[in-house]
Amino acid sequence: MEKEKYYVNIATGEISQNLVGNNQSYTIYANLADLSSLRIALNRMHEGGMSSFWRSHIPIMSYHHDSGNDQYDANLNEVFSILYECGDAAAREHIANFQLGINGEMEK
Repeated sequence: MEKEKYYVNIATGEISQNLVGNNQSYTIYANLADLSSLRIALNRMHEGGMSSFWRSHIPIMSYHHDSGNDQYDANLNEVFSILYECGDAAAREHIANFQLGINGEMEK
């Protein structure tokens, strides 16, 4: 499958082929399989965020024992892993500077 250029904004969960407004947080070159994986991870990240939101309204539940937080964090790492693999040079450099250890050792 041929890879095409997409713009990704993690904050809004947007993946677009059109450069509109501020949706170019990351530029990637992806095929349909990559896009599907990215969309699933972004959706799961959103679900984890919503779970954490609802948990935050229950004061007796400790945030550091919250599966929603864990789900959000795991999927955020997955999103960055996909963006690193499919990203252009600027995206890869930006993610490498996070030093999150995505996929083990990252090239700088």
